[in-house]
Parts: sequence; C-alpha cells; structure tokens
Amino acid sequence: MHGCGGVGLSAVMIAAASGARVVAVDVAPKALELARTFGAAACVDARETPDTAAAVRELTGGGAHLSLDALGSPATCAASVNGLRRRGRHVQVGLLPSADGTTPVPLARAIALELELLGSHGMAAHTYPRCWSWSGRACSGPTCW
Repeated sequence: MHGCGGVGLSAVMIAAASGARVVAVDVAPKALELARTFGAAACVDARETPDTAAAVRELTGGGAHLSLDALGSPATCAASVNGLRRRGRHVQVGLLPSADGTTPVPLARAIALELELLGSHGMAAHTYPRCWSWSGRACSGPTCW
C-alpha cells in the first residue's frame, strides 16, 4: 500500500481483514503507525528508504502480489509497479496530476513480468455499507477509532 491517508488506510484494513499480509509505505511516521494499528504487517518509511520498491520486494520474498498507489504521484506509481512480483497486479487509486497529462510508468517491467495495471476512480455509493462491514472486521474498538 503506497500512501496511508484515508483511502490507503481503508485499503489496509480491508486487506488485513481478508487475510492479506500488508506492507505499508508512506513518508509520515503517524500514518505508518496507524497502518500498523489497522493491520499492516510491515511498514516502510519512504523518507528513510531511497528504494521503497526494493524494500517491498525484500519484505515480501520477491515482490507483492498486489500493490495499490493511493497517493498518486509519478514516484509512488513507479514504486508500486516496481515492487510487484511476476504476474502481480498494480491498482492506481490516487490521481496522477501532471502538467502535460501523462505519467511515466515502468512498462518494460510490466511487459517482462506480465503485470496487470488497473485504474480505479472511486466506488459507487451503494457499495459503501459492504466496504464498511469489511473495515469493521479488521479493526474495532477505541484503539482503532
């Protein structure tokens, strides 16, 4: 999980509730602390780790099966793709604002490792209750909220 703001922490909770071993990446110590509280098995401080993709590959024994970029910067998008294992899946949740409307993505790696690259632009309001029920299973009580 790249970016542990509201969307990223929600994804951490849902993934942990589903049994995934979550690795959280962020630049803010408080965000990483919350990610660990909400179920992240490992955290990578991007301020202190120059190559977060290598750290994710090491922590996951060869790369993540699934990686989400909830921040939406060219650097986090590339790190998310570069942290995947063969046949892994990258989901771009955070918007990628750029002056010219393009973002460099490591496509050579995507092709070589047969990666899946997906984009997500939100979810329909009628699916919120199902999402909230997943979050409730991951973390409940005063220590989480």
